[in-house]
Amino acid sequence: RIDAHLRVKNYYSFLEKEDLLMLLTLTEIISVARSPKKILRSIVEKMALVAGVSRCSIISLDDDGDLIVKASSDLPDNRDIKLNLKNYPEIQKALSTLKLYWSRSEIKL
Repeated sequence: RIDAHLRVKNYYSFLEKEDLLMLLTLTEIISVARSPKKILRSIVEKMALVAGVSRCSIISLDDDGDLIVKASSDLPDNRDIKLNLKNYPEIQKALSTLKLYWSRSEIKL
């Protein structure tokens, strides 16, 4: 039991206090919210604040190759938006390399 406690302590030791507070906040939101949409919306709102960007989104790709915006910090609640992947070369690049890709136009420097 002590070993398990020490492993957990070491697992979080590299995180800053602000990171731990963010995780705690998200954990509280997830435990209270019943709607997956509300949970996703909370995550993107918090991530936009932490990253210092004006917009953050969670997207999925359907079988037809269309992007579905599941949650966005600037999108009304409970509304999915369908986008054509061909119009988003930065997302195509991320999917082709399986790496996260930041569009410079979206990053606040």
